[in-house]
Amino acid sequence: MHRLLHLEEAAGPAVVSTGRLPDATAVDGLVRAARERYAPIAEGKVADYIPALAVASPDWFGLCVAGVDGTLHAAGEADRAFSIQSISKPFVFALVCQALGGGRARRASASTRPACPSTPSWRSS
Repeated sequence: MHRLLHLEEAAGPAVVSTGRLPDATAVDGLVRAARERYAPIAEGKVADYIPALAVASPDWFGLCVAGVDGTLHAAGEADRAFSIQSISKPFVFALVCQALGGGRARRASASTRPACPSTPSWRSS
């Protein structure tokens, strides 16, 4: 975790997105560069204890950035359907940060353990 994440809103007030992405050529280049950089990483393993993920290939890597106007910038297996599972957590956390403020949300989440004994992080703690 980044050393400054624990600080209260040290960076100043929240920034509101206008929804406007930079130039399409620049975004396409960034999306391709991100895929080239991160797709070869083969650490970890498929979460085979979750049926929807057990059938996933660890070689799949897709990335898509969508503008509010519907413009898509994609690379890799971005058209592949997938189960959202844990990817929903950052979006929920963003909503909590918006409601409570980032510092308060981070403090609250740092003291929370998973409630389910089947969750791997619960078993290892």
